[in-house]
Amino acid sequence: INLISGKANSDQAEILKMEAFVSVPGHTGFVSRGNSRAVVSKAEMATPANLLVVGPGRLGSRIAKLWTHGEVTGETRTEKNHEMLRAGGINPSTKAKRSKLGYNYVAITAPPTGNDDYAKEVADACLAWTGEGAMVFTSATSVYGADVETVKEDTPTVSLGSEKQQRLLKAEASVIEAGGTVLRLAGLYDRRVGPHNYWLRS
Repeated sequence: INLISGKANSDQAEILKMEAFVSVPGHTGFVSRGNSRAVVSKAEMATPANLLVVGPGRLGSRIAKLWTHGEVTGETRTEKNHEMLRAGGINPSTKAKRSKLGYNYVAITAPPTGNDDYAKEVADACLAWTGEGAMVFTSATSVYGADVETVKEDTPTVSLGSEKQQRLLKAEASVIEAGGTVLRLAGLYDRRVGPHNYWLRS
C-alpha cells in the first residue's frame, strides 16, 4: 500500500496503516487532513460524522459497514444495487441526488473500469467533501508500471501508461489538489477473491 497526501509532512511514513479504513479497538476510520496519524481515537470524535462512500462495491461496502460514527451514504452510478445497500444499513444514493451540504468524510473507492469519464467523476466527488475530516481515494500500484517490483511513495509513476493508468493518475491529481489522500493498493483479496483461489482449485 502506498499513501500520497495533499498535505504531506515529515511524519508521513508513520501514518500508513490499514486502520485508516477499518475500525479497531479504541480507534475509528479516518485521519483529519494534514494530521500525521492514520487513526483518530474514538474519544476525539465526540459527535457523529457522516460518511459518503463513492462506489460502495467490494471494498467500499465494507468500509461503510464498519463506520459507526454517523450515517453512511453509498453513492452509485445506477440504482441497481440500492436494495442490497439498504439491507446492509447503507443509505443508497446517486450523484444526481448528492447532498448539497457536503460530507466531512468521503471515501472514493469506485474503480476506473468501464468509465470513460472516471477522472471527471472523481473530481466531481471531491466537491462533496467539506474540507473538514478526511477524504481518501483508493488508487492502485499499477500506476508504477509492470516492471517495478518494490515501490514507495516517491517511486516514479509511468509517464505514458495505459488508458486505465492515465485515468487513475488524473483522478489522483484531483484528490491531491483538493487536499485529500490517495491510497495506492496492490490488490484486494479475501477468502473468495484473489490469486490464491487458483491454487485452491488446482
